[in-house]
Amino acid sequence: MWSTAAQGANAGVPTGEMQLRPCAPSRPAIPDRREGERSRTPSRQLLSARGIDALEPPKHHGNMGHTDLPGSPDRHEPWRELFGRGSASEILPRLIQGDRLELWPRCVERITTRCHLIDVERLYYRAVARIAYAGPKYRGRPAFDEFLKGRIDESLDELMREDQEEERRGTPPEPGESARFRFLNEVLGMEMSVTRGAVVRFNVLDEEVRQTFFALVVEMKRFNRYLAEGNGPPDKVRGQLRMAFEAIGASYDEWRARGGDGL
Repeated sequence: MWSTAAQGANAGVPTGEMQLRPCAPSRPAIPDRREGERSRTPSRQLLSARGIDALEPPKHHGNMGHTDLPGSPDRHEPWRELFGRGSASEILPRLIQGDRLELWPRCVERITTRCHLIDVERLYYRAVARIAYAGPKYRGRPAFDEFLKGRIDESLDELMREDQEEERRGTPPEPGESARFRFLNEVLGMEMSVTRGAVVRFNVLDEEVRQTFFALVVEMKRFNRYLAEGNGPPDKVRGQLRMAFEAIGASYDEWRARGGDGL
């Protein structure tokens, strides 16, 4: 079951530099946040088209105790066992089986740290492909955690460039591809036809603007709490939020009127 998804994630390797052509946003109706949305875990809804399962790896990852490798894993240098023999296509199932390197939570961490709107499952499979390809050349430097983080960041940047190029060309999504961007439809009520463009425009915003959006919209922090954490002044934060909403093509005023900032 893993091969189809993994092959799809590997389809864009390697990818060249791409350019962005913004498209005109639409103004969707925003669901009322006061009608029970706060009871859900918002980052799960935004991080994956699979919604509530976003922070859980796909079921076909299996059990960590079942691998095709002999002996016990080396906890200090797991890369020797994983990358020690075979081609990238042989290494790939070792990485997926049981997610023994915890690549799924690592992908979630990089998305939330960098504050980009990228489907976590899509990033996971691309990162697995990248790591399987680079693994046989790895010799212990840089530190293994840094090696993994680098491949995940490389994959994230690559996926964003692909989205930019598809949007620039006006390429319609393949069947099922629009699910990558379903989180904006479900959380902000946006039409599926404009969600890819919204994601592309958001992901090129300044980091501080993205961080504010993630804190107040994705993580659903209350406005006053966000200010108390050392962010502000209030007018600056609201200006950043308005900038993010304008880039996405959603109405900040409507989101705020429906209790979006928690006031």
